[in-house]
Amino acid sequence: MEGLLDKVEAALAGFGENLYYGMADIGKDEPWDYIVYFREPTPVSSNLTSISHAIGVWVVREGFVADDMADKVKSAMREVSGLRLSREQDIEFDYLHHPSTGRVVEAMLMHFVRPEKDRR
Repeated sequence: MEGLLDKVEAALAGFGENLYYGMADIGKDEPWDYIVYFREPTPVSSNLTSISHAIGVWVVREGFVADDMADKVKSAMREVSGLRLSREQDIEFDYLHHPSTGRVVEAMLMHFVRPEKDRR
């Protein structure tokens, strides 16, 4: 899995902004404009012969996430062999207030999967 995470990091690094794995390490006085990628629960096929590696990508923006950001993230993640947008989960949006400024922050969550066949 480490190889997959390295490839995801490389694909998202092209955005040229704060990028974190797992959770953001950002101060309350800093702008909340960043991307976080992380592992999600790993789906197992019904016949137990394969799994799918699952990766989540949070895009967090003070104000709002640009309309074209989902397409940009999807395109970047296509650079990772076998990784695709999940058909099982919707793109999600969440809202909170930045603790220092009180500004609204929008967060977009996208789910990606990469099937892997069990070779035993």
